[in-house]
Amino acid sequence: MKIMQNIKPNTATSLLFFFLFLLFHHVSHGQSFYKEKIPRENYLQAGFGPSFMYADNGGSLARLDFNVRPSLSVSYARSINSHVDLRTTFGYQFYKSREMSYYNSNIIDGWVQREQAVEASSNIIFADVMPTFNLFQQDGHAYRNQINLYGGAGLGILMAINRETMVKNHATYIENKIRSSVYLPVRGGICYKLDLYSDLAFEAGFLVSFSDKIDGLNQYNAFTDILFQGQIVYRRYLSKFRGVN
Repeated sequence: MKIMQNIKPNTATSLLFFFLFLLFHHVSHGQSFYKEKIPRENYLQAGFGPSFMYADNGGSLARLDFNVRPSLSVSYARSINSHVDLRTTFGYQFYKSREMSYYNSNIIDGWVQREQAVEASSNIIFADVMPTFNLFQQDGHAYRNQINLYGGAGLGILMAINRETMVKNHATYIENKIRSSVYLPVRGGICYKLDLYSDLAFEAGFLVSFSDKIDGLNQYNAFTDILFQGQIVYRRYLSKFRGVN
């Protein structure tokens, strides 16, 4: 009793706040630790970067002489196991063919005789589903490598909203067309851990279409039309806790 009486009010108040701080700090730390033990198995990512299309009127593959235009994508993915994710991707790519003057008159005459587009510009919308395989094991967001490599392939469908330049009686005119195709997406990348919940990646890929007429022209190049993309990607792991980022 004498000891308690000798403790001044200010000292007692300070001790009380000190013990309360220790208590709440311990509880807060425990809650945070518990929260991070529950893996964030879903992630959302967005990418942006240059693209081009291997197409009949797109340019020369041997000289890599294509018109480069932007592309973007948004993906949602869920972890299947420590090495495999299942990803759904929605995206957009702009395509611009080479000008008529790029090709010699014999080639252009052949296209005109077959009533095919000599030039085209296109807004291409695509969606696909694909599994991705991580090189290094990844058990949730809290137990992942600083750097990881990944790749995969899947199946998708695209729609090209075209503005095609046609020639008739030595005069050009414009036709608006919508062309669609099934495609095989093939993508791979390197992923860098920014913080506990975020990654930054460089991703490259190509979409191998089942059509040779996305550009309004076919039977000139050896392969079907193929979309190539390179993107910088930001990935965010999603929490299962409502209201927690």
